[in-house]
Amino acid sequence: MNYGEILQRGFQITWRYKVLWLFGLLAGLFIRFPNINIQYLPPEARREIEQFVLSPVFIPLLVGVLLLFLLVGLLVSVLKAFGRSGLVNLVDQVEEGATPSAQAGWSAAKRYGWRLFLISLLLGIPGFVLILISFVPLLVLSPVILLGLVNIAPNSLPWPALLGLLSAWFIPFCCVSILVGVFFGLIKILAERVCVIEKRPVWESIRLGWRLLREQPGSVLVMWFILTLINTGLVVFFLIPMFGLVFLLLAPLLAMLKFFPTSLPLFVISAYFIDMVIIWIYWTAISSVTEPFFSGCWTLAYRQWVGKV
Repeated sequence: MNYGEILQRGFQITWRYKVLWLFGLLAGLFIRFPNINIQYLPPEARREIEQFVLSPVFIPLLVGVLLLFLLVGLLVSVLKAFGRSGLVNLVDQVEEGATPSAQAGWSAAKRYGWRLFLISLLLGIPGFVLILISFVPLLVLSPVILLGLVNIAPNSLPWPALLGLLSAWFIPFCCVSILVGVFFGLIKILAERVCVIEKRPVWESIRLGWRLLREQPGSVLVMWFILTLINTGLVVFFLIPMFGLVFLLLAPLLAMLKFFPTSLPLFVISAYFIDMVIIWIYWTAISSVTEPFFSGCWTLAYRQWVGKV
């Protein structure tokens, strides 16, 4: 199998057919929530946080927020599935000699998007369950940890014991969930192409994807390893301009802080939200180009594995 030829062809298709970028925009969507450091809040606000954390409504509200995040995540997953189905179909059309179009991509997205979402949902359940189990101690101890993070009686908290307990529980589950996620992720990649290219239903696509992984384990793993290295290199490469962009856009806030030193809490909150928006737009724009490349490479490899070349 000529991996270099696949990478070169994937790049050529991505650069030539810009319509793929539209579906890459959907396929590359992600969510980023701000991580606000509340240590800069005034003492009055921190006391209110303490009372709220110790109140009986904190845990139900926390669960509600997590469920809300889950719903938002499901919505994004649906959009990503529609984008991936369009990408697979368009690259397959190119290799069949047709000219890809937005109309053909949307037609494939409407036809196969929900199937790809169900494939992702079913194959993501094992890893998701492991992650939920790993976060159980963190959820139970969240009031204690939050009180310590806002420096409310931090000396009375047994931090070494808490961190040791969380690490002993979380790290093994996290490592296993990563391995499980990679395994089922490879089946998902193959099953999605079976679904769109071969026009198969959900369960049959999963079954045939698993069979292809058993038949071509070496080639699939090598392909995954190569694309993972490329993806890692691209992330590192694009991190430098991202930091420069964030600093450039936050520079006016830094200048204002010099003249209004008492506005530190407002500056911290504003900076976090601006940072969130900048990074979201930045990585979404990059993903709209990189997703067609990675998806195209997998589609080209799949066509070789099943003899469609």
